[in-house]
Amino acid sequence: MSCRNIFDAIAIIFADKGVRETLRSHPVLGRSPRLQELIRSASEIRSRKVAAPNLLERSKLESDAFRPGLRQVWDSPFEFRTGRGLLQTTVGEFVSQMSRPEPEAFWHAQADGLFASDFRFLIAILWDVVQRGEIEVCRRVKFYIGVLAVRYYLINNAAESAYNLACLLRSDNSLLVEVPAGELERLDDLANRSALRSGRVQVASHGYAASFLRRPDSASALMNYFGVLFVADAPHAKAMARSVLFNNTKVSPSDTIFLADFLANNSCYDEAMAFALRLLQANPAYADAYLGLALVGRKRGNVDIWASGILRYAELSGMPLLPYGHDEFGGAFSFSGKREAIASDHPKISVIMTSFNSAKTIVRAVQSVMAQDLANIELYIVDDVSDDNTRDVVRSLSEQDGRIIPIFNDCNKGTYASKNSAIEVCRGDFVTFHDSDDWMHPSRLRRHLDAAKDGTVCTTSQWLRMSDDGSVLVRRGGPYTHLNPASTFFRRSALKEIGLFDYVRTGADSEILFRARSRYGMKAVQSLPLTLGIGRHHQDSLTQSGATAFDEFRYSPVRLTYTEAWLAWHLEQLANGTPAHLSTKESRPFDAPAEICP
Repeated sequence: MSCRNIFDAIAIIFADKGVRETLRSHPVLGRSPRLQELIRSASEIRSRKVAAPNLLERSKLESDAFRPGLRQVWDSPFEFRTGRGLLQTTVGEFVSQMSRPEPEAFWHAQADGLFASDFRFLIAILWDVVQRGEIEVCRRVKFYIGVLAVRYYLINNAAESAYNLACLLRSDNSLLVEVPAGELERLDDLANRSALRSGRVQVASHGYAASFLRRPDSASALMNYFGVLFVADAPHAKAMARSVLFNNTKVSPSDTIFLADFLANNSCYDEAMAFALRLLQANPAYADAYLGLALVGRKRGNVDIWASGILRYAELSGMPLLPYGHDEFGGAFSFSGKREAIASDHPKISVIMTSFNSAKTIVRAVQSVMAQDLANIELYIVDDVSDDNTRDVVRSLSEQDGRIIPIFNDCNKGTYASKNSAIEVCRGDFVTFHDSDDWMHPSRLRRHLDAAKDGTVCTTSQWLRMSDDGSVLVRRGGPYTHLNPASTFFRRSALKEIGLFDYVRTGADSEILFRARSRYGMKAVQSLPLTLGIGRHHQDSLTQSGATAFDEFRYSPVRLTYTEAWLAWHLEQLANGTPAHLSTKESRPFDAPAEICP
Protein backbone atom coordinates (compact mmCIF):
# COMPACT_ATOMS: atom_id res chain seq x y z
CA MET A 1 0.00 0.00 0.00
CA SER A 2 1.35 3.43 -0.93
CA CYS A 3 2.09 6.11 1.66
CA ARG A 4 -0.78 8.14 0.27
CA ASN A 5 -3.20 5.24 0.78
CA ILE A 6 -1.91 4.59 4.30
CA PHE A 7 -2.40 8.25 5.12
CA ASP A 8 -5.93 8.16 3.70
CA ALA A 9 -6.74 5.04 5.71
CA ILE A 10 -5.50 6.61 8.97
CA ALA A 11 -7.38 9.80 8.14
CA ILE A 12 -10.58 7.79 7.83
CA ILE A 13 -10.05 6.39 11.31
CA PHE A 14 -9.45 9.91 12.63
CA ALA A 15 -12.66 11.09 10.98
CA ASP A 16 -14.51 9.52 13.89
CA LYS A 17 -15.26 12.31 16.36
CA GLY A 18 -14.93 10.05 19.40
CA VAL A 19 -11.47 8.89 18.34
CA ARG A 20 -10.32 12.48 17.81
CA GLU A 21 -11.55 13.67 21.19
CA THR A 22 -9.97 10.72 23.02
CA LEU A 23 -6.59 11.31 21.40
CA ARG A 24 -6.72 15.06 21.95
CA SER A 25 -7.24 14.51 25.68
CA HIS A 26 -4.32 12.07 25.98
CA PRO A 27 -1.56 13.67 28.16
CA VAL A 28 1.23 12.76 25.71
CA LEU A 29 -0.35 12.12 22.29
CA GLY A 30 -2.52 15.21 22.59
CA ARG A 31 0.59 17.42 22.21
CA SER A 32 1.96 15.61 19.15
CA PRO A 33 2.25 17.81 16.00
CA ARG A 34 1.91 14.70 13.85
CA LEU A 35 -1.34 13.83 15.59
CA GLN A 36 -2.70 17.31 14.95
CA GLU A 37 -1.78 16.99 11.27
CA LEU A 38 -3.67 13.68 11.04
CA ILE A 39 -6.72 15.15 12.74
CA ARG A 40 -6.74 18.07 10.32
CA SER A 41 -6.51 15.71 7.38
CA ALA A 42 -9.64 13.93 8.55
CA SER A 43 -11.71 16.92 7.45
CA GLU A 44 -10.73 16.10 3.86
CA ILE A 45 -12.91 13.01 4.03
CA ARG A 46 -16.01 15.19 3.78
CA SER A 47 -14.70 17.26 0.90
CA ARG A 48 -13.07 14.68 -1.35
CA LYS A 49 -13.45 11.05 -2.27
CA VAL A 50 -10.78 8.66 -0.99
CA ALA A 51 -10.17 5.03 -1.66
CA ALA A 52 -11.73 2.64 0.81
CA PRO A 53 -8.96 1.21 3.01
CA ASN A 54 -8.00 -2.41 2.79
CA LEU A 55 -5.87 -2.78 5.93
CA LEU A 56 -6.33 -6.54 6.34
CA GLU A 57 -4.30 -9.12 4.49
CA ARG A 58 -6.67 -11.22 2.44
CA SER A 59 -6.44 -13.50 -0.53
CA LYS A 60 -7.28 -11.64 -3.71
CA LEU A 61 -9.74 -13.18 -6.12
CA GLU A 62 -8.56 -12.94 -9.69
CA SER A 63 -10.92 -11.52 -12.27
CA ASP A 64 -10.12 -14.36 -14.68
CA ALA A 65 -12.07 -16.71 -12.41
CA PHE A 66 -15.36 -14.99 -13.26
CA ARG A 67 -17.74 -14.35 -16.13
CA PRO A 68 -16.42 -12.18 -18.99
CA GLY A 69 -18.84 -9.36 -18.17
CA LEU A 70 -17.56 -9.20 -14.61
CA ARG A 71 -13.94 -9.28 -15.75
CA GLN A 72 -14.54 -6.34 -18.09
CA VAL A 73 -15.61 -4.07 -15.23
CA TRP A 74 -13.23 -5.51 -12.60
CA ASP A 75 -11.24 -2.30 -12.20
CA SER A 76 -14.22 0.06 -12.55
CA PRO A 77 -14.72 2.40 -9.57
CA PHE A 78 -17.96 3.17 -7.77
CA GLU A 79 -18.81 5.27 -4.73
CA PHE A 80 -20.53 4.46 -1.46
CA ARG A 81 -21.45 6.57 1.51
CA THR A 82 -20.76 5.82 5.18
CA GLY A 83 -20.45 7.84 8.36
CA ARG A 84 -16.84 8.33 7.32
CA GLY A 85 -17.84 10.26 4.24
CA LEU A 86 -18.09 9.44 0.52
CA LEU A 87 -15.65 6.64 -0.24
CA GLN A 88 -14.62 4.83 -3.39
CA THR A 89 -13.78 1.24 -4.23
CA THR A 90 -13.71 -0.94 -7.34
CA VAL A 91 -15.89 -3.78 -8.52
CA GLY A 92 -12.99 -6.20 -8.18
CA GLU A 93 -12.18 -5.09 -4.64
CA PHE A 94 -15.84 -5.43 -3.69
CA VAL A 95 -16.04 -8.96 -5.08
CA SER A 96 -12.78 -9.89 -3.36
CA GLN A 97 -14.16 -8.72 -0.02
CA MET A 98 -17.26 -10.89 -0.36
CA SER A 99 -15.33 -13.91 0.94
CA ARG A 100 -14.04 -11.98 3.97
CA PRO A 101 -16.16 -8.85 4.27
CA GLU A 102 -15.42 -5.76 6.24
CA PRO A 103 -17.50 -5.10 9.35
CA GLU A 104 -21.13 -5.63 8.39
CA ALA A 105 -22.37 -2.02 8.22
CA PHE A 106 -19.36 -1.04 6.10
CA TRP A 107 -19.87 -3.96 3.72
CA HIS A 108 -23.60 -3.21 3.43
CA ALA A 109 -22.73 0.36 2.47
CA GLN A 110 -20.51 -0.92 -0.35
CA ALA A 111 -23.23 -3.27 -1.59
CA ASP A 112 -25.76 -0.44 -1.54
CA GLY A 113 -23.27 1.74 -3.42
CA LEU A 114 -22.91 -0.92 -6.10
CA PHE A 115 -26.70 -1.15 -6.33
CA ALA A 116 -26.91 2.62 -6.93
CA SER A 117 -24.12 2.65 -9.52
CA ASP A 118 -23.86 1.94 -13.24
CA PHE A 119 -23.08 -1.65 -12.25
CA ARG A 120 -26.40 -2.45 -10.55
CA PHE A 121 -26.85 -5.38 -12.94
CA LEU A 122 -23.90 -7.08 -11.21
CA ILE A 123 -26.13 -7.75 -8.20
CA ALA A 124 -28.14 -10.31 -10.17
CA ILE A 125 -25.00 -11.78 -11.72
CA LEU A 126 -23.22 -11.99 -8.34
CA TRP A 127 -26.23 -13.73 -6.81
CA ASP A 128 -25.98 -16.36 -9.54
CA VAL A 129 -22.22 -16.65 -8.93
CA VAL A 130 -22.77 -17.12 -5.18
CA GLN A 131 -25.68 -19.51 -5.62
CA ARG A 132 -23.64 -21.70 -7.97
CA GLY A 133 -20.79 -21.83 -5.47
CA GLU A 134 -18.27 -20.07 -7.73
CA ILE A 135 -17.32 -17.94 -4.74
CA GLU A 136 -17.72 -18.89 -1.10
CA VAL A 137 -19.20 -16.21 1.13
CA CYS A 138 -20.53 -16.10 4.66
CA ARG A 139 -24.24 -16.59 5.19
CA ARG A 140 -24.91 -12.94 6.02
CA VAL A 141 -23.30 -11.80 2.77
CA LYS A 142 -25.23 -14.37 0.74
CA PHE A 143 -28.49 -13.26 2.32
CA TYR A 144 -27.84 -9.57 1.68
CA ILE A 145 -26.86 -10.13 -1.96
CA GLY A 146 -30.04 -12.20 -2.35
CA VAL A 147 -32.22 -9.43 -0.91
CA LEU A 148 -30.64 -6.86 -3.23
CA ALA A 149 -31.25 -9.23 -6.16
CA VAL A 150 -34.95 -9.39 -5.22
CA ARG A 151 -35.02 -5.58 -5.25
CA TYR A 152 -33.26 -5.57 -8.62
CA TYR A 153 -35.86 -7.87 -10.19
CA LEU A 154 -38.72 -5.81 -8.76
CA ILE A 155 -37.26 -2.54 -10.07
CA ASN A 156 -37.18 -4.10 -13.52
CA ASN A 157 -40.76 -5.45 -13.16
CA ALA A 158 -39.60 -9.09 -13.19
CA ALA A 159 -41.98 -9.89 -10.34
CA GLU A 160 -41.98 -13.67 -10.91
CA SER A 161 -38.21 -13.88 -10.53
CA ALA A 162 -38.39 -11.60 -7.49
CA TYR A 163 -41.06 -13.74 -5.84
CA ASN A 164 -39.25 -17.03 -6.50
CA LEU A 165 -35.97 -15.69 -5.12
CA ALA A 166 -37.68 -14.20 -2.06
CA CYS A 167 -39.30 -17.58 -1.35
CA LEU A 168 -35.93 -19.30 -1.74
CA LEU A 169 -34.32 -16.95 0.77
CA ARG A 170 -37.18 -17.31 3.25
CA SER A 171 -37.05 -21.11 3.09
CA ASP A 172 -33.29 -21.44 3.69
CA ASN A 173 -33.00 -21.78 7.48
CA SER A 174 -29.21 -21.88 7.24
CA LEU A 175 -29.31 -18.31 5.91
CA LEU A 176 -31.97 -16.98 8.26
CA VAL A 177 -30.38 -18.14 11.49
CA GLU A 178 -28.00 -15.15 11.68
CA VAL A 179 -30.20 -12.48 10.09
CA PRO A 180 -31.49 -9.62 12.29
CA ALA A 181 -35.25 -9.19 12.60
CA GLY A 182 -35.18 -5.89 10.70
CA GLU A 183 -33.66 -7.51 7.62
CA LEU A 184 -36.19 -10.35 7.75
CA GLU A 185 -39.01 -7.79 7.77
CA ARG A 186 -37.43 -6.12 4.76
CA LEU A 187 -37.37 -9.44 2.93
CA ASP A 188 -40.99 -10.11 3.89
CA ASP A 189 -42.03 -6.74 2.46
CA LEU A 190 -40.23 -7.50 -0.81
CA ALA A 191 -41.79 -10.97 -0.94
CA ASN A 192 -45.29 -9.56 -0.41
CA ARG A 193 -44.79 -6.86 -3.03
CA SER A 194 -43.50 -9.35 -5.59
CA ALA A 195 -46.42 -11.68 -4.79
CA LEU A 196 -48.86 -8.86 -5.52
CA ARG A 197 -47.10 -7.84 -8.74
CA SER A 198 -46.97 -11.45 -9.95
CA GLY A 199 -50.71 -12.05 -9.51
CA ARG A 200 -50.64 -13.83 -6.12
CA VAL A 201 -53.11 -11.51 -4.43
CA GLN A 202 -54.12 -13.91 -1.65
CA VAL A 203 -50.51 -14.65 -0.75
CA ALA A 204 -49.73 -10.94 -0.56
CA SER A 205 -52.91 -10.20 1.38
CA HIS A 206 -52.09 -12.77 4.07
CA GLY A 207 -48.48 -11.60 4.17
CA TYR A 208 -49.35 -7.93 4.58
CA ALA A 209 -51.95 -8.72 7.24
CA ALA A 210 -49.39 -10.75 9.21
CA SER A 211 -46.80 -7.98 8.88
CA PHE A 212 -49.32 -5.40 10.10
CA LEU A 213 -50.15 -7.54 13.15
CA ARG A 214 -46.43 -7.81 13.97
CA ARG A 215 -45.80 -4.10 13.44
CA PRO A 216 -49.04 -2.21 14.16
CA ASP A 217 -47.12 1.03 14.71
CA SER A 218 -45.38 0.90 11.33
CA ALA A 219 -46.83 3.31 8.77
CA SER A 220 -45.44 1.24 5.89
CA ALA A 221 -46.97 -1.99 7.22
CA LEU A 222 -50.28 -0.20 7.69
CA MET A 223 -50.26 1.21 4.16
CA ASN A 224 -49.30 -2.13 2.64
CA TYR A 225 -52.23 -3.76 4.42
CA PHE A 226 -54.53 -0.97 3.26
CA GLY A 227 -53.22 -1.42 -0.28
CA VAL A 228 -54.77 -4.87 -0.62
CA LEU A 229 -57.78 -4.09 1.55
CA PHE A 230 -59.03 -1.19 -0.59
CA VAL A 231 -59.78 -3.68 -3.40
CA ALA A 232 -60.94 -6.66 -1.33
CA ASP A 233 -63.03 -4.80 1.27
CA ALA A 234 -63.67 -1.17 0.29
CA PRO A 235 -65.97 -0.33 3.27
CA HIS A 236 -63.36 -1.58 5.75
CA ALA A 237 -60.64 0.27 3.87
CA LYS A 238 -62.72 3.46 3.91
CA ALA A 239 -63.15 3.24 7.69
CA MET A 240 -59.42 2.64 8.12
CA ALA A 241 -58.49 5.58 5.90
CA ARG A 242 -60.86 7.93 7.71
CA SER A 243 -59.62 7.07 11.19
CA VAL A 244 -56.40 5.11 11.70
CA LEU A 245 -54.52 6.41 8.67
CA PHE A 246 -55.65 10.01 8.99
CA ASN A 247 -54.21 10.15 12.50
CA ASN A 248 -50.91 8.54 11.48
CA THR A 249 -48.41 11.34 10.89
CA LYS A 250 -45.77 8.92 9.57
CA VAL A 251 -47.66 8.16 6.35
CA SER A 252 -45.52 9.34 3.41
CA PRO A 253 -46.67 12.19 1.12
CA SER A 254 -47.26 9.85 -1.85
CA ASP A 255 -49.27 7.47 0.34
CA THR A 256 -51.28 10.41 1.66
CA ILE A 257 -52.14 11.34 -1.93
CA PHE A 258 -53.24 7.76 -2.60
CA LEU A 259 -55.50 7.86 0.46
CA ALA A 260 -57.03 11.21 -0.48
CA ASP A 261 -57.72 9.92 -3.99
CA PHE A 262 -59.32 6.74 -2.61
CA LEU A 263 -61.62 8.74 -0.34
CA ALA A 264 -62.56 11.22 -3.08
CA ASN A 265 -63.51 8.36 -5.40
CA ASN A 266 -65.63 6.86 -2.61
CA SER A 267 -67.59 10.10 -2.08
CA CYS A 268 -65.77 11.03 1.17
CA TYR A 269 -65.03 14.53 -0.09
CA ASP A 270 -64.50 16.29 3.23
CA GLU A 271 -62.02 13.65 4.42
CA ALA A 272 -60.21 13.69 1.08
CA MET A 273 -59.93 17.46 1.24
CA ALA A 274 -58.64 17.22 4.83
CA PHE A 275 -55.91 14.77 3.74
CA ALA A 276 -54.80 17.08 0.91
CA LEU A 277 -54.85 20.21 3.10
CA ARG A 278 -52.89 18.49 5.88
CA LEU A 279 -50.30 17.44 3.34
CA LEU A 280 -50.03 20.96 1.93
CA GLN A 281 -49.64 22.41 5.41
CA ALA A 282 -46.64 20.15 5.99
CA ASN A 283 -45.31 20.34 2.40
CA PRO A 284 -46.56 23.58 0.78
CA ALA A 285 -44.55 22.98 -2.40
CA TYR A 286 -45.74 19.39 -2.94
CA ALA A 287 -47.32 19.69 -6.39
CA ASP A 288 -49.35 16.47 -6.37
CA ALA A 289 -51.34 17.63 -3.33
CA TYR A 290 -52.95 20.28 -5.55
CA LEU A 291 -54.13 17.55 -7.90
CA GLY A 292 -55.82 15.96 -4.90
CA LEU A 293 -57.68 19.24 -4.37
CA ALA A 294 -58.49 19.41 -8.09
CA LEU A 295 -59.98 15.92 -7.98
CA VAL A 296 -62.23 16.82 -5.05
CA GLY A 297 -63.34 19.92 -6.93
CA ARG A 298 -64.16 17.87 -10.03
CA LYS A 299 -66.10 15.28 -8.03
CA ARG A 300 -68.13 18.05 -6.40
CA GLY A 301 -68.74 19.78 -9.73
CA ASN A 302 -66.69 22.85 -8.80
CA VAL A 303 -64.75 23.72 -11.96
CA ASP A 304 -62.95 26.64 -10.32
CA ILE A 305 -61.35 24.42 -7.63
CA TRP A 306 -60.44 21.89 -10.31
CA ALA A 307 -58.85 24.50 -12.58
CA SER A 308 -56.98 26.35 -9.84
CA GLY A 309 -55.61 23.09 -8.46
CA ILE A 310 -54.26 22.03 -11.85
CA LEU A 311 -52.80 25.47 -12.55
CA ARG A 312 -50.94 25.48 -9.24
CA TYR A 313 -49.73 21.91 -9.81
CA ALA A 314 -48.45 22.89 -13.26
CA GLU A 315 -46.57 25.88 -11.87
CA LEU A 316 -44.80 23.77 -9.24
CA SER A 317 -44.00 20.85 -11.55
CA GLY A 318 -42.33 22.71 -14.42
CA MET A 319 -45.33 22.85 -16.76
CA PRO A 320 -46.75 26.41 -16.50
CA LEU A 321 -50.23 26.68 -18.03
CA LEU A 322 -52.54 29.48 -19.07
CA PRO A 323 -55.89 29.76 -17.26
CA TYR A 324 -58.75 27.41 -17.96
CA GLY A 325 -60.82 28.25 -21.03
CA HIS A 326 -58.02 29.93 -23.01
CA ASP A 327 -57.28 26.91 -25.12
CA GLU A 328 -58.52 25.78 -28.49
CA PHE A 329 -58.24 22.10 -27.63
CA GLY A 330 -61.32 22.01 -25.37
CA GLY A 331 -62.61 19.17 -23.23
CA ALA A 332 -60.67 17.94 -20.22
CA PHE A 333 -57.46 19.42 -21.66
CA SER A 334 -58.80 22.96 -21.61
CA PHE A 335 -55.47 24.56 -20.80
CA SER A 336 -52.68 25.79 -23.00
CA GLY A 337 -49.03 25.99 -22.10
CA LYS A 338 -46.92 29.08 -21.72
CA ARG A 339 -44.06 28.93 -24.19
CA GLU A 340 -40.82 30.78 -24.60
CA ALA A 341 -39.70 32.64 -27.70
CA ILE A 342 -39.48 30.31 -30.67
CA ALA A 343 -35.89 29.20 -31.38
CA SER A 344 -34.66 27.85 -34.71
CA ASP A 345 -30.89 27.61 -34.23
CA HIS A 346 -30.79 24.12 -32.75
CA PRO A 347 -30.31 20.51 -33.92
CA LYS A 348 -33.23 19.02 -35.82
CA ILE A 349 -35.69 16.99 -33.73
CA SER A 350 -37.84 14.26 -35.24
CA VAL A 351 -41.12 13.58 -33.41
CA ILE A 352 -42.81 10.27 -34.20
CA MET A 353 -46.53 9.69 -33.64
CA THR A 354 -48.41 6.49 -34.39
CA SER A 355 -52.16 6.40 -34.90
CA PHE A 356 -54.97 3.91 -35.08
CA ASN A 357 -58.58 5.12 -35.29
CA SER A 358 -57.49 8.43 -33.75
CA ALA A 359 -59.61 10.84 -35.80
CA LYS A 360 -61.29 12.32 -32.73
CA THR A 361 -58.07 13.09 -30.82
CA ILE A 362 -55.20 13.40 -33.28
CA VAL A 363 -55.75 17.07 -34.21
CA ARG A 364 -55.26 18.20 -30.63
CA ALA A 365 -52.19 15.96 -30.25
CA VAL A 366 -50.62 17.25 -33.48
CA GLN A 367 -51.34 20.88 -32.62
CA SER A 368 -49.53 20.46 -29.30
CA VAL A 369 -46.45 19.18 -31.15
CA MET A 370 -46.47 21.95 -33.76
CA ALA A 371 -46.93 24.58 -31.00
CA GLN A 372 -43.48 23.82 -29.58
CA ASP A 373 -41.16 26.76 -28.96
CA LEU A 374 -38.53 25.10 -31.17
CA ALA A 375 -38.94 25.54 -34.92
CA ASN A 376 -36.49 23.01 -36.37
CA ILE A 377 -38.70 19.97 -35.89
CA GLU A 378 -40.44 17.44 -38.08
CA LEU A 379 -43.41 15.22 -37.21
CA TYR A 380 -43.85 11.75 -38.70
CA ILE A 381 -47.37 10.36 -38.33
CA VAL A 382 -47.52 6.62 -38.98
CA ASP A 383 -51.08 5.38 -39.40
CA ASP A 384 -51.50 1.70 -38.63
CA VAL A 385 -54.36 0.98 -41.06
CA SER A 386 -57.14 2.88 -39.29
CA ASP A 387 -60.69 2.04 -40.38
CA ASP A 388 -62.13 5.46 -39.49
CA ASN A 389 -61.20 8.71 -41.27
CA THR A 390 -57.86 9.15 -39.47
CA ARG A 391 -55.92 9.06 -42.75
CA ASP A 392 -57.97 11.87 -44.23
CA VAL A 393 -57.29 13.96 -41.12
CA VAL A 394 -53.56 13.21 -41.33
CA ARG A 395 -53.45 14.19 -45.02
CA SER A 396 -55.18 17.45 -44.24
CA LEU A 397 -52.75 18.22 -41.41
CA SER A 398 -49.72 17.51 -43.61
CA GLU A 399 -51.07 19.85 -46.31
CA GLN A 400 -51.34 22.64 -43.73
CA ASP A 401 -47.76 22.24 -42.43
CA GLY A 402 -44.92 20.88 -44.52
CA ARG A 403 -43.09 19.68 -41.40
CA ILE A 404 -45.70 16.93 -41.00
CA ILE A 405 -44.80 13.76 -42.95
CA PRO A 406 -47.46 11.01 -43.17
CA ILE A 407 -46.58 7.32 -43.42
CA PHE A 408 -49.40 4.85 -44.13
CA ASN A 409 -48.82 1.20 -43.23
CA ASP A 410 -50.18 -1.39 -45.66
CA CYS A 411 -50.96 -3.79 -42.80
CA ASN A 412 -51.47 -3.43 -39.05
CA LYS A 413 -48.07 -3.75 -37.35
CA GLY A 414 -48.49 -2.30 -33.87
CA THR A 415 -47.11 0.91 -32.42
CA TYR A 416 -43.46 -0.13 -32.03
CA ALA A 417 -43.06 -1.55 -35.54
CA SER A 418 -44.67 1.66 -36.78
CA LYS A 419 -42.23 3.77 -34.77
CA ASN A 420 -39.34 1.78 -36.24
CA SER A 421 -40.55 2.58 -39.77
CA ALA A 422 -40.28 6.29 -39.01
CA ILE A 423 -36.94 5.98 -37.18
CA GLU A 424 -35.41 4.42 -40.29
CA VAL A 425 -36.32 7.41 -42.50
CA CYS A 426 -36.34 10.41 -40.13
CA ARG A 427 -33.67 13.11 -40.43
CA GLY A 428 -33.37 14.52 -36.92
CA ASP A 429 -30.28 14.51 -34.72
CA PHE A 430 -32.69 13.61 -31.92
CA VAL A 431 -35.76 11.37 -32.00
CA THR A 432 -38.71 11.41 -29.62
CA PHE A 433 -42.30 10.16 -29.53
CA HIS A 434 -45.80 11.36 -28.78
CA ASP A 435 -49.12 9.50 -28.70
CA SER A 436 -52.02 10.51 -30.90
CA ASP A 437 -54.39 11.23 -27.98
CA ASP A 438 -52.01 13.10 -25.63
CA TRP A 439 -50.98 16.71 -25.09
CA MET A 440 -47.40 17.98 -25.12
CA HIS A 441 -46.34 21.11 -23.26
CA PRO A 442 -44.86 23.74 -25.65
CA SER A 443 -41.49 23.61 -23.86
CA ARG A 444 -41.17 19.83 -23.69
CA LEU A 445 -38.73 19.45 -26.58
CA ARG A 446 -36.68 22.44 -25.42
CA ARG A 447 -36.34 20.97 -21.92
CA HIS A 448 -35.20 17.62 -23.29
CA LEU A 449 -32.76 19.22 -25.70
CA ASP A 450 -31.28 21.33 -22.89
CA ALA A 451 -30.75 18.13 -20.86
CA ALA A 452 -29.04 16.30 -23.74
CA LYS A 453 -25.54 17.18 -22.63
CA ASP A 454 -22.31 15.32 -23.35
CA GLY A 455 -22.64 11.73 -22.22
CA THR A 456 -26.44 11.80 -22.08
CA VAL A 457 -27.88 9.61 -24.80
CA CYS A 458 -31.48 9.48 -23.69
CA THR A 459 -33.89 11.45 -21.49
CA THR A 460 -37.40 10.85 -20.25
CA SER A 461 -39.85 13.15 -18.47
CA GLN A 462 -42.97 12.96 -16.32
CA TRP A 463 -46.67 13.23 -17.09
CA LEU A 464 -50.06 12.85 -15.52
CA ARG A 465 -53.03 10.97 -16.93
CA MET A 466 -56.47 12.53 -17.18
CA SER A 467 -59.84 11.09 -18.17
CA ASP A 468 -62.28 12.93 -20.42
CA ASP A 469 -64.20 14.30 -17.43
CA GLY A 470 -61.05 15.99 -16.08
CA SER A 471 -60.30 13.47 -13.32
CA VAL A 472 -56.57 12.90 -12.83
CA LEU A 473 -55.55 9.26 -12.40
CA VAL A 474 -53.42 8.28 -9.43
CA ARG A 475 -50.91 5.44 -9.61
CA ARG A 476 -51.23 2.67 -7.08
CA GLY A 477 -49.49 3.93 -3.95
CA GLY A 478 -49.43 7.47 -5.35
CA PRO A 479 -48.65 10.00 -6.51
CA TYR A 480 -50.32 11.33 -9.67
CA THR A 481 -47.07 12.23 -11.44
CA HIS A 482 -45.06 9.43 -13.01
CA LEU A 483 -42.80 8.50 -15.91
CA ASN A 484 -44.13 9.18 -19.39
CA PRO A 485 -43.05 6.16 -21.48
CA ALA A 486 -43.85 8.03 -24.70
CA SER A 487 -41.54 10.95 -23.89
CA THR A 488 -38.27 9.08 -24.52
CA PHE A 489 -35.84 11.47 -26.24
CA PHE A 490 -32.97 9.68 -27.99
CA ARG A 491 -29.84 10.74 -29.75
CA ARG A 492 -30.37 9.18 -33.16
CA SER A 493 -26.75 8.03 -33.16
CA ALA A 494 -27.47 5.96 -30.04
CA LEU A 495 -30.36 4.18 -31.75
CA LYS A 496 -27.99 3.18 -34.52
CA GLU A 497 -25.81 1.45 -31.93
CA ILE A 498 -28.40 -0.23 -29.69
CA GLY A 499 -31.00 -0.95 -32.37
CA LEU A 500 -34.70 -0.29 -32.72
CA PHE A 501 -37.74 -1.06 -30.59
CA ASP A 502 -38.64 -4.70 -30.25
CA TYR A 503 -41.34 -5.68 -32.71
CA VAL A 504 -44.09 -6.30 -30.18
CA ARG A 505 -47.37 -4.51 -29.51
CA THR A 506 -46.67 -3.48 -25.92
CA GLY A 507 -43.88 -3.27 -23.33
CA ALA A 508 -40.96 -2.39 -25.62
CA ASP A 509 -40.32 1.01 -23.98
CA SER A 510 -38.82 -0.58 -20.86
CA GLU A 511 -36.70 -3.00 -22.87
CA ILE A 512 -35.07 -0.34 -25.04
CA LEU A 513 -34.35 1.86 -22.00
CA PHE A 514 -32.66 -1.11 -20.31
CA ARG A 515 -30.65 -1.63 -23.50
CA ALA A 516 -29.52 2.01 -23.44
CA ARG A 517 -28.51 1.84 -19.76
CA SER A 518 -26.62 -1.41 -20.37
CA ARG A 519 -24.63 0.09 -23.23
CA TYR A 520 -23.97 3.60 -21.90
CA GLY A 521 -24.46 3.41 -18.13
CA MET A 522 -27.22 4.46 -15.76
CA LYS A 523 -26.23 8.14 -15.80
CA ALA A 524 -26.45 8.34 -19.58
CA VAL A 525 -30.23 7.83 -19.34
CA GLN A 526 -31.64 10.79 -17.42
CA SER A 527 -35.17 11.26 -16.11
CA LEU A 528 -36.26 14.90 -15.98
CA PRO A 529 -38.24 15.75 -12.83
CA LEU A 530 -40.63 17.84 -14.93
CA THR A 531 -44.23 17.16 -15.90
CA LEU A 532 -44.23 17.96 -19.61
CA GLY A 533 -47.32 16.19 -20.87
CA ILE A 534 -50.86 15.03 -20.19
CA GLY A 535 -52.04 11.60 -21.29
CA ARG A 536 -55.64 10.80 -22.09
CA HIS A 537 -56.92 7.93 -19.96
CA HIS A 538 -59.56 5.80 -21.68
CA GLN A 539 -60.90 2.27 -21.46
CA ASP A 540 -59.66 1.23 -24.93
CA SER A 541 -55.96 1.69 -24.14
CA LEU A 542 -53.58 -1.27 -24.03
CA THR A 543 -53.21 -0.89 -20.26
CA GLN A 544 -56.97 -0.99 -19.68
CA SER A 545 -58.35 -3.59 -22.06
CA GLY A 546 -57.50 -6.83 -23.81
CA ALA A 547 -54.75 -9.34 -23.10
CA THR A 548 -52.24 -6.67 -22.09
CA ALA A 549 -54.44 -4.91 -19.49
CA PHE A 550 -53.20 -4.41 -15.93
CA ASP A 551 -55.25 -5.43 -12.91
CA GLU A 552 -55.67 -3.22 -9.81
CA PHE A 553 -52.20 -4.19 -8.63
CA ARG A 554 -50.35 -3.51 -11.90
CA TYR A 555 -50.23 -7.19 -12.80
CA SER A 556 -50.51 -8.37 -16.39
CA PRO A 557 -49.53 -12.00 -17.11
CA VAL A 558 -48.62 -11.27 -20.73
CA ARG A 559 -46.49 -8.25 -19.88
CA LEU A 560 -44.81 -10.13 -17.03
CA THR A 561 -43.92 -13.06 -19.29
CA TYR A 562 -42.41 -10.67 -21.81
CA THR A 563 -40.42 -8.77 -19.19
CA GLU A 564 -39.03 -11.95 -17.66
CA ALA A 565 -37.88 -13.11 -21.10
CA TRP A 566 -36.06 -9.95 -22.14
CA LEU A 567 -34.48 -9.36 -18.72
CA ALA A 568 -33.08 -12.91 -18.63
CA TRP A 569 -31.55 -12.34 -22.07
CA HIS A 570 -30.07 -8.99 -21.06
CA LEU A 571 -28.49 -10.46 -17.92
CA GLU A 572 -26.97 -13.25 -20.00
CA GLN A 573 -25.53 -10.67 -22.42
CA LEU A 574 -24.15 -8.61 -19.52
CA ALA A 575 -22.61 -11.67 -17.88
CA ASN A 576 -20.91 -12.55 -21.18
CA GLY A 577 -19.78 -8.95 -21.77
CA THR A 578 -21.70 -8.77 -25.06
CA PRO A 579 -23.50 -5.51 -26.02
CA ALA A 580 -27.23 -6.03 -26.53
CA HIS A 581 -28.67 -5.08 -29.92
CA LEU A 582 -32.06 -5.59 -31.58
CA SER A 583 -32.85 -4.72 -35.18
CA THR A 584 -35.64 -6.85 -36.64
CA LYS A 585 -38.35 -9.13 -35.30
CA GLU A 586 -36.62 -12.09 -36.96
CA SER A 587 -33.48 -11.53 -34.86
CA ARG A 588 -35.19 -11.39 -31.44
CA PRO A 589 -33.02 -13.70 -29.27
CA PHE A 590 -35.73 -14.35 -26.67
CA ASP A 591 -39.35 -15.46 -26.78
CA ALA A 592 -42.23 -13.02 -26.76
CA PRO A 593 -45.83 -14.06 -25.99
CA ALA A 594 -47.93 -14.64 -29.10
CA GLU A 595 -50.55 -12.21 -27.79
CA ILE A 596 -48.23 -9.21 -28.29
CA CYS A 597 -46.54 -10.24 -31.53
CA PRO A 598 -47.80 -8.58 -34.75
